[in-house]
Amino acid sequence: MGEATSAPPGICDCSSIRATYLECRNTGKISIESLDKWPCQTELHSLQVMDFRGNFLDSLSFINIELPSLEQLLFFENKLAIVDLKVNLVGLKILNLGFNLFSATFNVEVLNQKTPNLQVFTLSRNQITGFHGDFELASMYCLDLTGNNLTSVTFLNGGTFNALEQLDLDENQLTAFDTTTVFPSLDDLNLAANILTAVDFGQLSIQAPRLEDLDLSYNHISQVRNLETANLPFLNGIELEGNILEDIPGLASANLPSLEFLTLFENLLTNVDFFDKGKFASVTDLDLRLNGIRNLEGMVNCHFYSLERLDIANNPLPNIDVLSRADMPSIEDISLSSDTLKGSSCAASNFFNTLIENTGQCRTLTYFKTGDEWEALDRKICDSTCDMSSKDLSGAAIAGIVIGSVAALGLLIGIAYCFLTGKVTGEAVIV
Repeated sequence: MGEATSAPPGICDCSSIRATYLECRNTGKISIESLDKWPCQTELHSLQVMDFRGNFLDSLSFINIELPSLEQLLFFENKLAIVDLKVNLVGLKILNLGFNLFSATFNVEVLNQKTPNLQVFTLSRNQITGFHGDFELASMYCLDLTGNNLTSVTFLNGGTFNALEQLDLDENQLTAFDTTTVFPSLDDLNLAANILTAVDFGQLSIQAPRLEDLDLSYNHISQVRNLETANLPFLNGIELEGNILEDIPGLASANLPSLEFLTLFENLLTNVDFFDKGKFASVTDLDLRLNGIRNLEGMVNCHFYSLERLDIANNPLPNIDVLSRADMPSIEDISLSSDTLKGSSCAASNFFNTLIENTGQCRTLTYFKTGDEWEALDRKICDSTCDMSSKDLSGAAIAGIVIGSVAALGLLIGIAYCFLTGKVTGEAVIV
């Protein structure tokens, strides 16, 4: 494929073709002559990509000849309100109609007839409220409906979605994932920024048994149901930030053997008892920022064998003493508020000394100042087996230490005093 260059403003003709790519992009308000009148018919029949992004086009009717090689039709950021294709585009794989003027009910039967082999369909940032007809696009693996006015997903009932891998429904007005359809290949489901109040993991494990990434962030979720009976062996990440959760019942007994990323920041959690007696062998990243957590006892009797990053900043934790009893042999980074560190007195020293004794590796403590202005200060705590010549302190960290406020420096000096007065073994070095 040759390198495409933008056509002059207002012009879209044979001169806009570069090898197998037709680009009439951001050309302004134009009218395009019907393709059957273009003199370059041979070139048109060889086209693989037609790019009409960023114009004022309100019709597709100018596409009135067969285009056997066409695979991509990019038509977002125009003024389309209907899909008025005159011919079948049987080879079309990617159709992008995002940022147009589609509203109310979208007629999906046109796509079934005109683009039967479509694989990627984007209809984001319109005002769609529903669909007429069932999706019968057996090859479609990506459906993007972000930023519409959907209040229900019952339109998915009756459709054929055996190949669908990615479904984006974020930024709509959904109150539930209310479809009876099973998606045997779905691995990425985005339901963020809707108005969901509950999530049923038992039902999800039936509807999407191969689910890997689930985004439920910034809804109104206060209830998590049937986690203890859920069977989601491939689920890798759960994003639940920005909800109103006070508890996550069933998490400790859930069958989530592949879970690596669990994001729970900005909820209403006051403790982490939902972790108690659980085995989270695969979790590497746990984000608990911006909750109301006052104790971490729930992390003592569970196993975080692979946990590398723990963020507990901006919680009213009096100290972090309890972490010294948690089973986190792989921990590398812990983020916490300076008030929590301050309240820990020399317990922080004991905790990180325990990590050094258990693992013999360098460990990083990152803490944040409370308030509107965030400041990260990194300190490496290493034993004599670490290679101190690697100079792995970043410039940003060094700059943060150099320009830190007097209060922050005073805090560091206080903690260093704890380390140097017997709370850390003689082999430990603070860099």
